[in-house]
Amino acid sequence: MKLNIRPSYCAKINEVTDLAMALRGLSLTLLLLLALPLSCLALASTQSCLQRHREFVWRHVDYPQTQVSSPSAYCKTMISKRGLYGMDVNTFIHVRKPLINIICSVNGTPLPNGTRRSNAYFTITTCRYNPETGSYISQNRTQKIVLRCCKELPESYEEEK
Repeated sequence: MKLNIRPSYCAKINEVTDLAMALRGLSLTLLLLLALPLSCLALASTQSCLQRHREFVWRHVDYPQTQVSSPSAYCKTMISKRGLYGMDVNTFIHVRKPLINIICSVNGTPLPNGTRRSNAYFTITTCRYNPETGSYISQNRTQKIVLRCCKELPESYEEEK
């Protein structure tokens, strides 16, 4: 008499279900491998927006306005303090950052070129380089401003032509 004893840990192999389970595991692995680079790209995109926003603030926001001995000294002081040499034009905005930031969401009007114009007027100082004198000329005024935004944060100031 021949005994066919099979240990309990040996299971019957079903090629269809085993293949399906293997593919399901593989598809989950592939999904995770694809999701990781995409999430990294999204994070990098956000970080670059934040970096450009920090550069915008450094280059354009001066609040409270730096006090200098005379209006003509303002541009020389600020260009030097911020290390913005070699720029033909730079504008400083004299208002708190949150009031500038909301131009990119609720307090700005979208323009056809992808920028946003503020609904409110801002006090600004524009510094223009004069190559004849080798110095900057300061112009103070109050006007609406135009910004380019990234993820609802200003990333560049658009000079009016």
